[in-house]
Amino acid sequence: MKYALIKNNKVELISYESIEGYVEVNDNVFADMIKKPDGSFNYSDEFLAEQEQFRLQEETRKDYRDWE
Repeated sequence: MKYALIKNNKVELISYESIEGYVEVNDNVFADMIKKPDGSFNYSDEFLAEQEQFRLQEETRKDYRDWE
């Protein structure tokens, strides 16, 4: 079982122990996910865009190192 501290519909922290103020969530819920109105969780578009930008930067760095 996992428990999440959710503030403003955003998962702030995850715990594997029940803590006051945390709610039980599925194992596929992680920090930085957003709780949707239907009760499901997903990453925000902004979070996904940041991750994609980071991935592209790392890919560019790798390509640059390969040219050296």
